[in-house]
Amino acid sequence: MDRDRKTSSNTYRGGRFLDHDNMVRQAAYNTGANVVVVLAGFGVVALYWVLESFFRPLMWAVLCGAFLHPFKYRVTKKIKSWLNGLESSGTPLAIGVFAVPIGILNTASEKLLESLKRRWQVIIAVTMVFFSLYITYHHTPFSFRELTTLLWNCVVFLSDLISRITFRWVSEG
Repeated sequence: MDRDRKTSSNTYRGGRFLDHDNMVRQAAYNTGANVVVVLAGFGVVALYWVLESFFRPLMWAVLCGAFLHPFKYRVTKKIKSWLNGLESSGTPLAIGVFAVPIGILNTASEKLLESLKRRWQVIIAVTMVFFSLYITYHHTPFSFRELTTLLWNCVVFLSDLISRITFRWVSEG
């Protein structure tokens, strides 16, 4: 029995020693990782201090590159295609320059009409909503009699409108 006790205490001590060794190793790893993170933070701050005077020009360069370059590319492409069109048609440059505003007006009006044709229902709905809000705000009835008169006039107007736009499918007579 004494022998079992000795063995069990050695095993217990050995297990405890192994657990302690694992904990010390884990603590060393955590400490090393924290030191690396702190050193990296110091490096980032030092890099910021060194490059601080260059950040403003770099931000302007990014801004110009991100937004102005695509615009410049499109404008250059349009001007080149316009000049090629003038050259292929044999139109003099002076006449082409005077024709530019007419062409822009023509293109803009075509796009506007195309957009209106595509969205006519939305335009009418928004116009009706604003008209209704205007009528409601400026001509709100103050009494029940004025309210019923307004509703009756709306019903009469809609009835008259429907009677004018309906189509008779079967002729009388």
